[in-house]
Amino acid sequence: MMNIDAKLKNFIAKRPEVVAAFGYGSGVFKQTGYDENSLPQIDMIFVVEDVQAWHQENRKRNREDYSWTGACLLPSPIVHCMSGKTHIIYQSNIEEPDGVYKYGMISRAEFEQAMETWSSFYVPGRLQKPVYEICTNDRIDGLLYQNRRAAIVAAACFLPQETTCFELYMKLCSLSYYGDSRMYVAENPEKVRNIVTGSYDRIHEIYEPIIGDCPFLQLSGEKLMVDHAVLRKEAKELPESLRQYLQKSDAYGHGIAGIQTGIQTFLERMNFSESVGQTAKGLLSNGLLRSVSYVIPKLQKKFGKQNTKK
Repeated sequence: MMNIDAKLKNFIAKRPEVVAAFGYGSGVFKQTGYDENSLPQIDMIFVVEDVQAWHQENRKRNREDYSWTGACLLPSPIVHCMSGKTHIIYQSNIEEPDGVYKYGMISRAEFEQAMETWSSFYVPGRLQKPVYEICTNDRIDGLLYQNRRAAIVAAACFLPQETTCFELYMKLCSLSYYGDSRMYVAENPEKVRNIVTGSYDRIHEIYEPIIGDCPFLQLSGEKLMVDHAVLRKEAKELPESLRQYLQKSDAYGHGIAGIQTGIQTFLERMNFSESVGQTAKGLLSNGLLRSVSYVIPKLQKKFGKQNTKK
């Protein structure tokens, strides 16, 4: 059986050039709560120079990637309007001999803007959790580090002075789910815990060096000490969009508690509007049949678990 690295690279090799590519989710990384014998859809994000040009070329090479509506809309200028607040559009339920795939497309310019400023949190939030770096470059690697360090600052604002790495990672991985409309309908309510417990070693491998670069954190084994006085200063250097919101709402004037409330409110509003928009875009890019095929297994998993608990 082909390993995940070979699967991802084989899939990409059949498609036009990308600037960077990432694999993620339960199809790439083990998550607690998933059947070992199941074959989850393999999720990817592609960063490309020009989304429309990429789809024009890919439609020639891989027409089966597209629903009827996707084939009409994505290679056309309307794709720039469709990208919306999140700047990303997904294609799902793409069947290959070695599995089922889903990929999202974002332009390099919009990727850089989102990662630097959090003007959109959809892609930055996804890349704060474990991702398989299929291909990147120095510029992308720098943005990944910057985004992850900012996530540590934001997550630490929710933590007591004495905590653990596990609690830090739980809070960090939950940031992109605050206000997410899908959590109320199709997503597993234990998703964050499943991510952290199933991929703890990978998360710690990513974040332990960054924790060492954070003067407000002191790590001793699994014990983590948070210096709230230093953290308040660090919070004034959060990405531009969040920082401006905290300034306008006078969150900085109310200590760590005010900053915490401001971060949560900012993310709840942004994540809700972006998740609703993504659902609507999915219907256009994937068509009704593919969209329903994608959602039904999630609903079965979510409500099946709830019924089991009863």
